[in-house]
Amino acid sequence: MKKLVITKYNNKTVSMLFNENKENRIELYDAEKSNIINNIYVGRVRDVVANIGAAFVEIAPKVVCFFSLADNRNPIFLNRKNNNAVCQGDLILVQIKKEGTDTKAPLCSCNISLNGLYLCLTGENTGHVGISKKITNKNRCEELRSMLLPMVNKHFGFILRTESKEADNEDILAEANALCDEYFDMIKTAATRTAFSLIRQSESPLYADALSCKLEPGDEIVTDVKEVYDYFLMTPLKNLTRLYEDDWTLCKAYDIEGRIGKALDKKVWLPSGGYLIIEPTEALTVIDVNTGKFSRNLKAKDDTVYRTNVEACREIARQLILRNISGIIIVDFINMTGKDYIIEVERVMKEYLDKDYVKCNVLGYTKLGLMEITRKKIKRPLRDLLKE
Repeated sequence: MKKLVITKYNNKTVSMLFNENKENRIELYDAEKSNIINNIYVGRVRDVVANIGAAFVEIAPKVVCFFSLADNRNPIFLNRKNNNAVCQGDLILVQIKKEGTDTKAPLCSCNISLNGLYLCLTGENTGHVGISKKITNKNRCEELRSMLLPMVNKHFGFILRTESKEADNEDILAEANALCDEYFDMIKTAATRTAFSLIRQSESPLYADALSCKLEPGDEIVTDVKEVYDYFLMTPLKNLTRLYEDDWTLCKAYDIEGRIGKALDKKVWLPSGGYLIIEPTEALTVIDVNTGKFSRNLKAKDDTVYRTNVEACREIARQLILRNISGIIIVDFINMTGKDYIIEVERVMKEYLDKDYVKCNVLGYTKLGLMEITRKKIKRPLRDLLKE
């Protein structure tokens, strides 16, 4: 059973996901800072830099975003054009995909995405219908794909969520039609607007994150913030939402402060007595796996090492989500001499990372035996948010 706890902590709103009574995800929101992720704007191309294959697009005066030309083959132009080339001064419809950092501008794209409960309309899957890997019934996959394929075009496709597995086909079609109508209305509206116009405000980041938690019947959203409770009552997640009313606050009841502090610890213990050392740097994150107190009397040393490494795979996958670590991740597992063990640890690592709501890739081992992992960057890491 999953439980999503939403409360106040140090003048911020904190969202903490528990699975089997263990925190698996922490998100922090600052009410004083506006969230621009997934906002859709009429942007104006300020510069085109051919040697890096990018353009810089203003979404507001002096607010510049990075726009990859290679990733946006079909720009949505709002001014008259006789070609498909992005040029200085063009007006294009863009959506913010990633937050900016101290050294990087926000990332924007013409690959517009609109989220629903059962599916997502997305420009990253143009002309196709993608289906969640958790829907394993081939007949159901084919049924869903054939139902929605006539609705896609060169600007967008669909990705069906796990929730569509048991959903009524009429409900899925109704949502798909609603998203298509919203998309075309948005294009029509944008064509009449000036540069820097906000065409669509993204949904509450709290709600977007709650959707990505893949909550099911029997799971629960509990909050002691009345405004948050009232908001969720107006969403499809209303039946899972409960208002917590007690003198003992949620922050204290779930030891929010202690759990957040623990999520920043350099050392993370494993159930067997082994431990991880997590070292974030500017360029990448390094994770070292150690046997620690693991002292079972096993016949072969590789068995002991293998068991520790497998435990480490599960905890590493959890820590990447918990701390929102992204970019390049290098894992130094304990050395194993058996080739079968080495291959199996890589397989287990991939299995756990496939459950992440953010795209991860296991690239294999380097010549030094270090495992290379990449995790897509969408939000800032927890340690950066807490520094503020």
